[in-house]
Amino acid sequence: MPILSVTFRLTLSRPVEFQSFSGFTSRGIFYELVRLHDEEYAQALHSSKRLSPFSTWPLFSVRNGRLRFAYKRLEGPTAYARINVLDPGLSNVVIGVITSGLSEIRCVKESLPIAEVSVEQVDFRDLVSRASPVKAFSVNFMTPCYFRATPRTMSEVFPSKTRRAGDTGPYRFLPLPVPTLIFRSLVRIWRAFSDRPLSYKGFLEWVEAGGVAISGFPKGIRTIRVYEHPTTNKWAVGFLGTVRFSIPEDTYSEKYAAIVDILLRFAEYSNVGGNRTAGFGVIKYKPMAKEGG
Repeated sequence: MPILSVTFRLTLSRPVEFQSFSGFTSRGIFYELVRLHDEEYAQALHSSKRLSPFSTWPLFSVRNGRLRFAYKRLEGPTAYARINVLDPGLSNVVIGVITSGLSEIRCVKESLPIAEVSVEQVDFRDLVSRASPVKAFSVNFMTPCYFRATPRTMSEVFPSKTRRAGDTGPYRFLPLPVPTLIFRSLVRIWRAFSDRPLSYKGFLEWVEAGGVAISGFPKGIRTIRVYEHPTTNKWAVGFLGTVRFSIPEDTYSEKYAAIVDILLRFAEYSNVGGNRTAGFGVIKYKPMAKEGG
């Protein structure tokens, strides 16, 4: 069962200005593609309370070989939009729209001509078969990443007698690269869409027991507040930057270290954390030969 990743190369005659983070525009582009197939289906997908079967990247350009994600301004003359679909039925819808003669993408008030469409398919079985146990790795959080945490989830991650297990309370944004929250997020997405089961319970217990540790921030991390709309008070705080992790020798498990590798390769398509559909939580995973390597 494949993951579908589609990248549109777009032509810009002038810069595009956004009201807020361009990831929200990317999400709108995705829904518009689905709407071209079936408006009712797009509406049902948009209003669903279930885990979203897709992720997006913010719109971006490439300068001197480096990706530059657009926050409030997208510069040309060439730019890109990327969507990743985790559900085969939805993948068929997207492919159908693309092959029907789609020639442009509506972006804010602009119609941007499509110069090229690149399609990649990655099978869940391949992610599992290519898994390699890691002992150290880095994750570059390329767009804002955060986790939603309630008193209950926080008491599970950081036990405290002052928290009540039944208290769901209002959720809070947690803009920190906590290994337990990263892998809980990825396990939840993998379980929802993959046909390849992993040892979920044992793996998460291992992570929670210190199986994955933060080993450093080479250039630091920073947080950024992202507003969904300039006239509302709806916003999220996420962190950015490269984080290094290690798997301590005293808790090392080859089986679980391989699952780390599987899930982080998967995360390059699914994104991680909250608001994946609006371009949050885009990552680049890099296994390392040794800690600090």
